[in-house]
Amino acid sequence: MDLDVRASRTSRVTMLHEGLQSLLASNECCDIVFVTCEEQIEAHAVVLAASSPSFCKYLRQTSMHGPSKDSVADQDMEELFTTISPAPTAAEEPKAGAPETAESSAGDATEGTSAREPMDPAEPAQPAEPAQPAEPKEEPGSGTSTGPEVQAHVDAMEVDASKLEEAGAAAAPATLSASSEKADKIRVQVKGLSSSEAMRILLDYIYKGSCAAGWEYKASNAQVNKEVLRLARHFGFSQLHEHAARWLARGLTTENVVDRLVTCEEFGLGLLREKITERLALKPAEMMLVCSSPEITKHPRILQDLLVQVASLKDRPAPKSSAEVVEEEPEEKPEPKPEPKEEKPAKAEKAERLEKDKHEPEKPEKPEKPEKPDKKREKAEKPTKQAERQAGKKRKAGS
Repeated sequence: MDLDVRASRTSRVTMLHEGLQSLLASNECCDIVFVTCEEQIEAHAVVLAASSPSFCKYLRQTSMHGPSKDSVADQDMEELFTTISPAPTAAEEPKAGAPETAESSAGDATEGTSAREPMDPAEPAQPAEPAQPAEPKEEPGSGTSTGPEVQAHVDAMEVDASKLEEAGAAAAPATLSASSEKADKIRVQVKGLSSSEAMRILLDYIYKGSCAAGWEYKASNAQVNKEVLRLARHFGFSQLHEHAARWLARGLTTENVVDRLVTCEEFGLGLLREKITERLALKPAEMMLVCSSPEITKHPRILQDLLVQVASLKDRPAPKSSAEVVEEEPEEKPEPKPEPKEEKPAKAEKAERLEKDKHEPEKPEKPEKPEKPDKKREKAEKPTKQAERQAGKKRKAGS
């Protein structure tokens, strides 16, 4: 049961990460936009806040309570990010658009006085203005009756106000939807980046590298790697910082070693800097090229460390070659070992004799010579038979 539970948990985690990656790839449900080098990179603020406590604190204080200068983590983040003011809200956009609609409606009116009064966007819906025709009645000496004209003017104003209300009601949903989309997303300006590659590597690590075992760190050049080191330090990603630090030890040459050492000193990578200087000191020719380069003169501390490393290597005894070590090995061995060899001469002689005996029977491999004595024996056997026959004849004769 435990194995099943663990397997189900891992499957859920992988499903969650795959779902987040698909949302990021399609830019769905993104609520934060990073602006860098004229490029906009969208992401999910919840994922970033869950991955980095320092960025979570920055988001809380900038989006809710405004930027705070009391927290040290916030000051570090403010060195890297600047929150851009959000887009105008839905309540502000109709105010800016109301004068334009009032001017368009004013062009339809025939009288010049009616074009001036609807310019105020807050008064078209007020029905109390028909009381204004009372003012002409107080001037009886003019000799003209303006009552019907004023009433017609008031009716025209009411029609214009109703048109404005209908137009505003029709345009409200579109403006609300567009402004709400802009207002919901947090826009953050990233400072000090030469390109957007470092920010994309950071997001790729958050969405993939923190959970995938086969994730590979790939930086195109030293400047991008330096920017990744900076981002990883501000976000608190120690694993990403380690990936970028290991990149500095790859592909070292006499042309880029000074820049790598400067980066190590800038980001406090003292152990890595010592290893690079030790590796460089083992090659005197390359060390001389680096020490004589004009770039190293701009960094006297690094030059001093290199010279100290060279001096320490001179004080050490020079390593012996492999041939010298092989020649000196028998002299260093103790000399009681040849004595047992002298105690066993008999065994050596026996071994030599056995070897000789083995080789000797192999040489005379011509055993056909003994066939001749066999023939002689056969010849010798023949006279014996004749002798027996003669003896038999003599016996018969004697009998």
